[in-house]
Amino acid sequence: MKRLLFLFAILFVIMTGLFVFYKPNSYAQTKNSTLRPGNLRKNVKQDDLDQKVSFDCTILRDNLKTIHENDGVTRVNIGQNYESLLTKLMIPLNTKLTQELYDNSELVGITSKYNDALNEFKDDYKTYEDKFKLFLRKDCNQGETTAYYKGLQEVKKLRIKTFESNQKLRDLVNDYYSNFKKVKQAIINKDKQDKQDKQQGAIQESEDSEANHE
Repeated sequence: MKRLLFLFAILFVIMTGLFVFYKPNSYAQTKNSTLRPGNLRKNVKQDDLDQKVSFDCTILRDNLKTIHENDGVTRVNIGQNYESLLTKLMIPLNTKLTQELYDNSELVGITSKYNDALNEFKDDYKTYEDKFKLFLRKDCNQGETTAYYKGLQEVKKLRIKTFESNQKLRDLVNDYYSNFKKVKQAIINKDKQDKQDKQQGAIQESEDSEANHE
């Protein structure tokens, strides 16, 4: 059992080191300015916005496509890691601890929350991905500037929500590992106590045997 715990600890550290997701405040940079929803102010004339977006349209679209592609690759990688952590580490360890009659109620509870959070993350990313793909089809040329900015704002909000879902998973991973270390220490302490009790029992048995021979 101690060997299993040791291997699990190593795998856990390796896998959690791979959970890096994008920053929520990423946005497209253009040659002349940062084009983001916050730039749309009531006191900015529509003609000025049209001119700025039209001038930077190609650069803006290319940068957004790059963000979209990078997010897709990152989603696949961390998604696989999250799934593996659940199916290959958490569930097998919980099962083993239950079979060995160790108290793992905290770990089981966190695993259940983790599974729910993983499904939430998948749903949030799919919503963000679908919205982003539709947005990339929009034309950022003259005449659609306001709608384009509003669309970018909607995508950004969904991106932030996806990041928050990812952060929730990371927090649960940390909670699980913290509780795992407590269970691991409890098992180590129990093993030490069992050995001490066994040694004490052997000593007592030897003393009783010598007393009977006298």
